[in-house]
Amino acid sequence: MSAENERNSRVAQLAETNSLREKPEPSPLGRISFLLQAVGLNLTFQVGRSMSFDVDRDGHQYPIEQMSDGEKAGFLLAAEVVLADANSVFILDEPERHLHPSISRRLIRQLITERPDCGFVLFTHDLDLAEKLRYESARSIIVRSVTWIESNVSGWDLVELPAQAPMPEEARYAVLGGRDRILFVEGTAASLDSSLYEHLFPGWSIQSGGSCREIIQMVSSFQRVPELHRISGSGIVDGDARTHAEAEKLEKQGVLALPVNEVESLYFLTEVIQTMARWQARQLNLSADTLFDDALQAGVAKLDDSGVQSHLAAANAEKILHRLIQSELPSRSEIPNTGASIPLTVDSPYQDQLDALEKAVNARDWEALVTAYSVRDSPALDAISRTLKYPDRMTYQQAVLGRLRDDVDLLESLRAKLPSPPDSSSQSIP
Repeated sequence: MSAENERNSRVAQLAETNSLREKPEPSPLGRISFLLQAVGLNLTFQVGRSMSFDVDRDGHQYPIEQMSDGEKAGFLLAAEVVLADANSVFILDEPERHLHPSISRRLIRQLITERPDCGFVLFTHDLDLAEKLRYESARSIIVRSVTWIESNVSGWDLVELPAQAPMPEEARYAVLGGRDRILFVEGTAASLDSSLYEHLFPGWSIQSGGSCREIIQMVSSFQRVPELHRISGSGIVDGDARTHAEAEKLEKQGVLALPVNEVESLYFLTEVIQTMARWQARQLNLSADTLFDDALQAGVAKLDDSGVQSHLAAANAEKILHRLIQSELPSRSEIPNTGASIPLTVDSPYQDQLDALEKAVNARDWEALVTAYSVRDSPALDAISRTLKYPDRMTYQQAVLGRLRDDVDLLESLRAKLPSPPDSSSQSIP
């Protein structure tokens, strides 16, 4: 208030004596208003009739004490900087604790620009702010640890970050800890798949993301700009009759392919069926071996039908053909030279898929069938569930989830069959 009144009195005196030769410097309140408006706080301040500060926001006036806590913090910080003596040094301790990051980042930069004569020392956990300031000639130092002798500090472990270089991953880890790990999976959050993945991948947040293409796009987006977020994004998709080479190509993109055609098949792997047969046998006083054998026979029997086999072989062939055709399409640079038509020739995988399916059925090889084909689209899974004395497939799958919570051996056995999502690689501070 004193600074505002002093400036206004001086300007008024110059005007009254016709000594005001040019536009006067902005008032302190005017400078504060400008700084806050530049970061999105549409506030204007003036001295009221009762010698108090009033605020004008979008045409509405109210006393300054009615501002929000964030607005007050921004006002007080701007006022300290605007009114400081020349060549002052400011020590700002974690401004993000008092202001929303979207405001504090811009406001700090505005304040530094406003007072080029002053020095600023900023302690912060806001690495986005630190990153921006580093590219504006600020020096950045990581405080890694402090050493104490009784109640006194005896030393600091400090590392200065290289100028004009991306923030190293080790620096991010030192300040914020590890990245949040998100595993994008196919399907919807309402399905049992998410619960199964939560058991199989502890320490990862499971996020259902739709189709395989959408999973790849989301993972690629997160991996393209790791400096802009704190997420370690990976993905996992159904096997979908992929070759080993196709699975390796996906893995290089941060997306893993299941070793089974579909995630539902994990519920019906041989060892899972065997575990559930033993559990049911204890509950119902039945023979576990008989339950298990009958369940596998019931599942295979439902696939011993030419119509079912043709459907499953065609489903695999369709997935394979989509990928084959996609791989044969010309690139953007090749399209101008392709002419009026683009001939594509691919061999149909249908007969090979059908032959392999028939062979597995004849050998009563349930493990091969449940691994390589979309058996969820057949009556086999319901037949196995009912043979194990469950009313339907959904109830059986829910029971499997219950067993995974209690049966550590089964859970670890399933985890061992699955690929492990990669963690973000860390960088060292030179």
